[in-house]
Amino acid sequence: FVNPLNGFYCAVHLMHFIYYTTYPATCRIVSFLTYILDKFIQCTENPTTYTSETCMLCALQVELIVNPSDEVIPRLRSDYNLERLDFVFMDHWKKCYLPDLQTLEGSGLLGKGSMILADNVLFPGAPKFLRHLRRSGLYQWKIHRATLEYSKGIRDGMAELVYQGVK
Repeated sequence: FVNPLNGFYCAVHLMHFIYYTTYPATCRIVSFLTYILDKFIQCTENPTTYTSETCMLCALQVELIVNPSDEVIPRLRSDYNLERLDFVFMDHWKKCYLPDLQTLEGSGLLGKGSMILADNVLFPGAPKFLRHLRRSGLYQWKIHRATLEYSKGIRDGMAELVYQGVK
């Protein structure tokens, strides 16, 4: 990411909420950020999802946290020395998208320009999450339409959010 204020590259702190293995998606995202990624934290309730291949491919050290996201987010500052999350990839339980987003908003870890990608927001769907995006006014956002990765006939989408800060 380029800092829009001075044009210099800045270190990126990435948080990945995952339940099932998402090796291809994680690889794609991390490969773009390899040279500027300062910290990559993967949070899961299911330790079998750990994508060590991703880390080896991108020569990254991943901090794996095996706990539910609602327990981890409030402790990111104190236990993991994070001041800000620049990039969050949500690909865990869809019912957790909204509560986790609201916890991130209240934590002060999102700064102007922080990006959040949320997968599968149309199928199986995260309607409360999408309603919050429409009503909150905290984000510039759009839906990237696609089909479900393993069932090409099912329409789906990924939400791209850029945090604009508190109104």
